[in-house]
Amino acid sequence: MQKAQSAAVKQFAQQMVDDHTEGPQAVQKVAQAKNVTLPSAPTPGTSRPPPA
Repeated sequence: MQKAQSAAVKQFAQQMVDDHTEGPQAVQKVAQAKNVTLPSAPTPGTSRPPPA
């Protein structure tokens, strides 16, 4: 976002930052309302393998 020259690219970058900040916060809020403790890291063996 800081290095972008285009206003459209800067706007898109800001939207990505906003979306990736708000999403996890919303999930955390629902989890708290349901008394669910979310893991702080992925469960070992559940992540995708790196591309070949």
